[in-house]
Amino acid sequence: MNNRKFTRYVLCASIFTATTFLTVSCAGRNTDAPSSMDETPIVSSETTGEPNEASIPEISENTTLRDNDTETTPGEITTEEAIEEVVAETEPIVYFSSKSGFYDNGFTLELRCPVENAVIYYTTDGTIPTQDSRKYEEPISLTNVSLNPDVYAARTDYCTDSQYVPMDPVTKANIIRAVAYFEDGTSSVTTNGTYFVGIDREELYGDSPVISLITEPDNLFDNEKGIFVLGQTYTDWLAEDPANADEPSYRVHGNFSNKGRDWERPVSFEYMPSNGKNVSADMGLRMKGASTRTYLQKSMRLIARAEYGTKSIKADLIPGNMKSDNSGPVTSYKSFVLRNGGNDNGFSKMRDPVLQSLVADRAFDTQASAPCVVFVDGEYWGLYAITEDYSDKYIETNYGIDNKNVVIVKCGRIDEGTAEDITLYEDMYNFITQNDMTDEKNYAKAQEMLDIPGFIDFCAVQLYIDNNDSIFDDNNWSMWRTREADKATEWSDGKWRILLYDTEFSTGVYSGGKGFEENTIKKDLDASLDADKKYSSDYPALDIFRSLYENGNFRKELIVTLCDLRNYNYEKKRAGKAIDNLAVSYKKLADDSFYRYGPDWVVMYDGPTVYYDTKIKEFKQYMNGRYMAFPNLMKKTFSLKDPCTIKITVSDPEYGDVLLNRTDIDFSNLPNAEFTGDYFEEYEITLTAAPKEGHTFVKWIVDDNEITDDTITLTPHDKCTIEVQYK
Repeated sequence: MNNRKFTRYVLCASIFTATTFLTVSCAGRNTDAPSSMDETPIVSSETTGEPNEASIPEISENTTLRDNDTETTPGEITTEEAIEEVVAETEPIVYFSSKSGFYDNGFTLELRCPVENAVIYYTTDGTIPTQDSRKYEEPISLTNVSLNPDVYAARTDYCTDSQYVPMDPVTKANIIRAVAYFEDGTSSVTTNGTYFVGIDREELYGDSPVISLITEPDNLFDNEKGIFVLGQTYTDWLAEDPANADEPSYRVHGNFSNKGRDWERPVSFEYMPSNGKNVSADMGLRMKGASTRTYLQKSMRLIARAEYGTKSIKADLIPGNMKSDNSGPVTSYKSFVLRNGGNDNGFSKMRDPVLQSLVADRAFDTQASAPCVVFVDGEYWGLYAITEDYSDKYIETNYGIDNKNVVIVKCGRIDEGTAEDITLYEDMYNFITQNDMTDEKNYAKAQEMLDIPGFIDFCAVQLYIDNNDSIFDDNNWSMWRTREADKATEWSDGKWRILLYDTEFSTGVYSGGKGFEENTIKKDLDASLDADKKYSSDYPALDIFRSLYENGNFRKELIVTLCDLRNYNYEKKRAGKAIDNLAVSYKKLADDSFYRYGPDWVVMYDGPTVYYDTKIKEFKQYMNGRYMAFPNLMKKTFSLKDPCTIKITVSDPEYGDVLLNRTDIDFSNLPNAEFTGDYFEEYEITLTAAPKEGHTFVKWIVDDNEITDDTITLTPHDKCTIEVQYK
């Protein structure tokens, strides 16, 4: 063997011997390849049994983890410190001479294994190599393979409402999977690589990360076990009832409809950001979503598990994502979602990211996300949003709460926790729905059980954006709490707290950005106050809203919050800026995604660029129109007088901001450092001075009247002017 420079891309490898299964670890770095296997890797003393979760490493930037996509019983690695110390270059695995990524020109990839007389086999189609695969005898020539015929993009068994296939071949990558076989009959784990040749990454994808998913094709496309296709489940569903053939496409049952661990498939995940700090790991892959599972382009959920080799991905997968407790950035993910845009899939694709980001300061959790490009077994799979996934581990990461003490209820059913935990939700539900909430003692008790400010914020958002698939439709609501209340954190008090997700069936998504002037507030409130209306879930959260709405303080907070959302969070210029900023990344990626998924009339006539620009304009049109129409809609819905316009300024936005009701107003991001909003004289507003570090509050000037209290409560009146002075 020669001593040329090889790059190591395997952090953790699992090795079968005649009698044991050992886990070997090494740091990912560039190093000279060994010429012989002269060092013994550090391994656990235990060789059987399930892995100790605490001993499984987290995967970090510039490291990879590989698994053989087979059922195995790994042993333990000692500690992460021991992992870092293992630098021996003699692991019996296959090494690649170049790392996954983008290359301007064709090149040859060398494979090697330090075990004497090891024979390497490799594949280029995603299958795991066996001794029947291609034998490695000379460097592999890698070229631009994008003009090769499509394999998976050419299939038409992903849904029933579209037979679209791309008119031209999609962009492709070379995928290499390699295994070494040894003289004693054992073999190494699989090493994987993804290589783009002659593809201008910056031109096509800009700064967006590229994700490569590699797995046995049967895991995704087989009639019996493939989770992407209609498959046998669809055949059986039609056979159960011939009338099923007449069901709309979004109610179709296919393999993709199945849930649970039985329908999770092993996958090699490679995350390639523009800075070259690749992250790879073996994970579990499931389908994600409800009716959107029936779409041609489907959402996916990826999960790190000890059995795949890592308990979490430690990397900056979503740049700028901060923990909910404001303790720092999120750098560890147990799971995440590759989202297809949901109901917005065929339109702007970014409604949910924009709508959630604009209310990230409210009293509930929102999901951070970032656009990315996905490839599946080497073929272009489209524009996705890599999105946070709500789970007990999400709560642990964001709040520092032991995930074993977390309970999550989704649409009235346990999502995380034990079956017995549903009684915790039922207790809260029963108390609020079966007691008179106009009694302030009862309302105070309800506040101890439910985070009511967050619940109000959540409901107000759904009303403002006119979400047609929300709590007011008995869908897409979720709450969490600690099972055992304690004082470990301020969020460990046992209150139920709301989680925001799936907001995109809103803002005129199916009406071309129209309908903003319709009184959907009244529609949703009327439906929520109909005690005889039946819902599909057990203990619907809408019943909680109906009971709380009877309380005057709750109604007042809801109305004021609706004003705050309109005046600040979803203010037309702020919303327009958020849309434009995200559209810079999405527009760069959207064309190829529409060419990949259609529909044909977009590709053949308008063209994706024109079409997508139109969808962005429609989104902005709705947000602008909703802003203009909303005060009058509130006036009619709640029988209020004409709205009053107030103006708030600060002496210097560098010195401080203002807390308006429960809304932090950041004046540094407002035009002319001036806030203007409409409120109603029936409901008072509260302002609290918020000086920045190094500065102090001086006074308020309200219509020429000076007030020195740092918190003031006012009855709004038209043309009211408020200035706060800091020094």
